[in-house]
Amino acid sequence: EDAHELLVHLLDAMHEGELFAAGINPHTSGWRDRLPIPRLDETTFVHRIFGGYFRSQLKCNKCGYKSNTYDPFLDLALEVSKKYLDSLEAALNEFTRKEKLDADNRWKCSGCKKHVCPTKHLSVFRPPLTLCIHLKRFDFGGGGFGKGGWGYGHRNSKGLSMMGNRGSKISKPIQFPAQLRLPLSDGRVCEYVLTGVIVHVGNSATSGHYTAYVKKPGEHSKCWFHMDDSFVEQVSEKTVLRQRDAYVLFYSRAEVKLEFPQPPPREAALKGTK
Repeated sequence: EDAHELLVHLLDAMHEGELFAAGINPHTSGWRDRLPIPRLDETTFVHRIFGGYFRSQLKCNKCGYKSNTYDPFLDLALEVSKKYLDSLEAALNEFTRKEKLDADNRWKCSGCKKHVCPTKHLSVFRPPLTLCIHLKRFDFGGGGFGKGGWGYGHRNSKGLSMMGNRGSKISKPIQFPAQLRLPLSDGRVCEYVLTGVIVHVGNSATSGHYTAYVKKPGEHSKCWFHMDDSFVEQVSEKTVLRQRDAYVLFYSRAEVKLEFPQPPPREAALKGTK
């Protein structure tokens, strides 16, 4: 079982369980349209802990009109296949890099009413309390999640059936910090502290072994433990940061009480600005 897939299915099941307990069936057609409060499904305890929001922005290069879309996420899935992506900072910069869409992806601007090749920019609009980062070390030949990780109702996006395709592993070391500064859509930076690391030891997605490093709770704690099945040992933070096979990273927000904007209702999220 892939550790990230297990995490996805576990959180998805808990999220859906809370919705069912509230009388909301996410498997019926048009269920979001019947919610009494917009985005009510994004207030479960899973989303309150792990959930954040992306802002996907299209900007017209002719008139400057901007169209924003806001979508929930429960993790960041970062590409690490390119040679220069050898650190978490580099992978995050690649993830949020602006890109100009080509002629095959022309977009009708609501400002100037022309078909243009806009600039697309994906950024974190609202940061989660616990930031889960998935380093995409396994190559399934084009399968898996797209840019941005997973949200709700995406249980089949990756699918356990993919494990039948032997996923070759990108084994290069990816440097990651003990303190992370995550850039946000509004120009601010959200500070995080590393609290957990899942490590994959092996050569492919269908072989190997998973272990975990967990930080002892406490504001100034530097105490870490290595969990390997029933074997547990205390290790230093330096040992954690040297793990060349890090696969899933967990960061906790350094300041919990910071105020961040709420995304607009879905029907208003498509409106643009000059």
